[in-house]
Amino acid sequence: MSKKKITIVIGAGFSGLSAALALLEKGYLVKILELGSKPGGIAAEIKVNGHLYEMGAHLFHCPDPLIMEDMKNLIGEDLIPIDRTIKVDFMGKYYDFPLKISEVIIQLPIKTVFAAGFSFLVQQIKPLFFKTKIKNSEDLLIKNYGHILYNIFFKNYIQRVWGIGPDAFSPKFAEQRIPNFNILEILYKVQNFLKKIFRVKDQLNIDNFVEKVEGELFTTKSGFSGIIDKMVKKIIKNGGEIIYESKVTKIFLNSGGLVERIHYSKNHKDYKINVDGVISSIPLNIMANLIYPSKIRNGITNSISILKYRSLVFVGLIINRTNVLPASLTYFRDLSFNRITDLTSLGIKAKESGISTLVAEISCDMKDDIWLNPNLAKEHVIADLVRKNIIQKSEIIDGHTYQLEHAYPIYVKGYDNALTNILNHLDQVPNLKTIGRNGRFQYINSHIAIRHGYDAGNQMIKFFDS
Repeated sequence: MSKKKITIVIGAGFSGLSAALALLEKGYLVKILELGSKPGGIAAEIKVNGHLYEMGAHLFHCPDPLIMEDMKNLIGEDLIPIDRTIKVDFMGKYYDFPLKISEVIIQLPIKTVFAAGFSFLVQQIKPLFFKTKIKNSEDLLIKNYGHILYNIFFKNYIQRVWGIGPDAFSPKFAEQRIPNFNILEILYKVQNFLKKIFRVKDQLNIDNFVEKVEGELFTTKSGFSGIIDKMVKKIIKNGGEIIYESKVTKIFLNSGGLVERIHYSKNHKDYKINVDGVISSIPLNIMANLIYPSKIRNGITNSISILKYRSLVFVGLIINRTNVLPASLTYFRDLSFNRITDLTSLGIKAKESGISTLVAEISCDMKDDIWLNPNLAKEHVIADLVRKNIIQKSEIIDGHTYQLEHAYPIYVKGYDNALTNILNHLDQVPNLKTIGRNGRFQYINSHIAIRHGYDAGNQMIKFFDS
């Protein structure tokens, strides 16, 4: 094994940092190219005027004992267990999560309950007489919940949050996201409640499709981003290098079909690095377009255009009061934001005592006014919080808006075939690996991102040693 082998890791999020650690521990050279000014990706900290914000309600949980042991060894006493509370705003009242379906059903008019039950029952009986084809998420949701519940809980809400209706989503969107999707498990519980009433057997098994929160929840004394800080320190200690504010512009293959060179820009200067391998965690469609010569790209151009991401605008507010929200995380269906988090209830120490740090999340496209004018996002969030009697405008000490361009993969119809096509073509380059939520175009938790990184690092080592 030669220590001269060098791997470029593109992106300094959980998966990229984990890949770097796996390689460095075996004595290989690693350089990480990060577009931002700090590490972490979606787990990065945002510090403004001494106030610490994060990109939503992130906590670490891990059913993998090996990764959990690694994190405990890495973070030490700074890793602390923490509890969280969740509430859902439904028809003007807050309900605890997990929801009690009896409490939710009673809020619906009795005619609606019976109409929903009849509609649900029809969908359960229908397959016995007719063969139904599931073409999109709308078809799947109607099949599983009936037209009435679909229209109440899904249709307009999904359109507002994701920018497209359920009929434009692949069925896999409903399979993988709905049970954990903003209104949480209300829909699953409604379904089971109605099945019990009408004695319908063969309940839909959705366990394999949910981003599960498994095991004990952890954070650090400096928030979720504290895990990233520890990973970065170990990378630097082991001889790795992180080059911030660097944008990869080209990935060159040699005549044998291997990556041999990376081009990137930093501070308006262009740089070249000869490499032995590349591990990328940046959005898959962006990375694929960087490959030269165009032999690989020629077969996936159409597929690349199908992959889309949903963006997020975050509005952070410092409130001159504690216990502002009804729970650590609160979900809304009819406000400008989908979720709001009290970071101070999740272990992040505020700048001073007696204040709270709130972070509201607004999903959008990059062409939307809310993205182009962040102040507009702040105005909407503040107005909604005041209208809901959650805060008074006079209680706001400070505020800051920040953005995440590639927040969620959008599972439009046909995305799965496009994704398979892209990954099959990229597999033709043995010293190029794609990892992480953006690099694999899939919904994963932080411990899965770490596993992606470890696996990619070990695969690269096997390639070097072969």
